[in-house]
This record gives sequence, structure tokens and C-alpha cells, in this order.
Amino acid sequence: MLVITSNQVMGILLQQIRAYLNHKITKEQFYDIAETFYTDHAESIKDTEFDRIYFSLVPDACLYYIDEPGLSETENETRFKMLIENTYQQLSNL
Repeated sequence: MLVITSNQVMGILLQQIRAYLNHKITKEQFYDIAETFYTDHAESIKDTEFDRIYFSLVPDACLYYIDEPGLSETENETRFKMLIENTYQQLSNL
């Protein structure tokens, strides 16, 4: 595995969010990419404010709005996007 700095990890995670928000990838693709990358590199951002925000919001959004039934696809997409937009704003302000 390639070793990258914590700033690079945070930048890549933000790029992944932007790719979803800019409609370059679906929420399912975002989930797959973000989960794998975060799992591989979480140690380098451990105990940072970025990690606290990212880890408290993104996994729950992905699990709930991708894996949970009960809402229409449009409702799932809208709620997921709102939460990811909020997460992006919080992370960008750090």
C-alpha cells in the first residue's frame, strides 16, 4: 500500500465527495470508493477534527440512504445528497 500524508488523505476524501456532488459518480459508487479508501487510510487522519466529522456522518449516510429500504429512490437521493453537502461544508471549513 502506498503511504500518503494525512493532508493527502483528507484532500482525496474531499475529492470523492465533490465527485458525487458534481454528479460524476452515483451515491453507490461514492460509497464503494469512499469506504475502501477510508478503510485503507483512516489511521493517517486518526484523532483529527476532519476524521471526527467524516466518520460521524458519511458512513451513517451511506448505510442508511443506500442500504435501508422504506423511502423512495428520490427521497433517498435527496436526503443522502443533503447530508453529504453538509459534511462537505463542515470539512471544507476546517
